[in-house]
Amino acid sequence: MSENRVSTKGRIVFYRMPGGTYRPAIITHVWDGDLVNVVVFTDGSHPDEIKGEHAAMVWRTSVLKGPEVGHWLWPDEVEE
Repeated sequence: MSENRVSTKGRIVFYRMPGGTYRPAIITHVWDGDLVNVVVFTDGSHPDEIKGEHAAMVWRTSVLKGPEVGHWLWPDEVEE
């Protein structure tokens, strides 16, 4: 199903945090295909997920699609 999806503003995706967990994110800008900017909704009670940041939301730019840390996936592609 994910092969048919197009990255567009407002779509909900999952962003992989440095600790390996996935957090929901919203695409805010599409640069080219799967290269996007996102706002990530973190769990503010776990500051180890984003070193030095304790915000409930963080902005990430030029994020690529993939399973690696710092990348995004469609929700049905995430195995938790």
